[in-house]
Amino acid sequence: DRGESIDAEGRLLFAAASSGALGFRMAKPLRWQPRTHTLWQETLPGFSVENRLGTREGPGLAESMGYAAGTIPECGVVASKVLDWQTQFKRTERAANQIAHRIPRLASKLRGLMGELKKVHERRTDVRLRSVHGAPHAGQWLLANDGTLGLVDFDRFCRAEPELDCATFLGELDYETMSASRREAVAKSFVTGYERAAGPLDVTLLEAYRIHKHISRVLRVARAVRTDGNVRAGEILEQICVRMDQVAS
Repeated sequence: DRGESIDAEGRLLFAAASSGALGFRMAKPLRWQPRTHTLWQETLPGFSVENRLGTREGPGLAESMGYAAGTIPECGVVASKVLDWQTQFKRTERAANQIAHRIPRLASKLRGLMGELKKVHERRTDVRLRSVHGAPHAGQWLLANDGTLGLVDFDRFCRAEPELDCATFLGELDYETMSASRREAVAKSFVTGYERAAGPLDVTLLEAYRIHKHISRVLRVARAVRTDGNVRAGEILEQICVRMDQVAS
């Protein structure tokens, strides 16, 4: 019955969006139907922003998206679900174990990587959990004809560190097809917009959560029905280890 709380929180968020407390439009919740375990809501006008992020307008659009996402922690709606770093770490650890089971030669690297990630989290003493979308990657955003942004799929709405929300966007962006310079500009703009609304982010923590997302990516690649899946998974893991070395230093 998780859908019942999603519907209740969706109504609170919709009221906040309607009052201007949120920087985006969202679909109006209609009802939760217990008998069929389904959520009903109105459609949200607009089209996907994904293809636009790699264009010249991408950085400006990303900054607007970041600002819009950053209004969630400030809107006053408190999520009931909690996703602290320990919970995220357990999820990533499960993913790492599944990768190691599929590709045993990567087990040692994965153990070292998870150990370094844990150290980054444990060093923090000022953990602040705030309401966040939970999965604001580019596929969740719509742009209406009047230029307003829409955000969908609030089933992962939770209290977490805001760096996790930004890392979700950045982690998916890292594998989008666009030039490296454009990707960097889009990523920087999203973070700039987010901080403008929600306040400063911890760069080290942001990169750590980004690595969490990359490990999930390795598992998806390892599971893919491709003959070179194991090779590609290993290559991505090597890149993640280089990034982790930079974070740890």
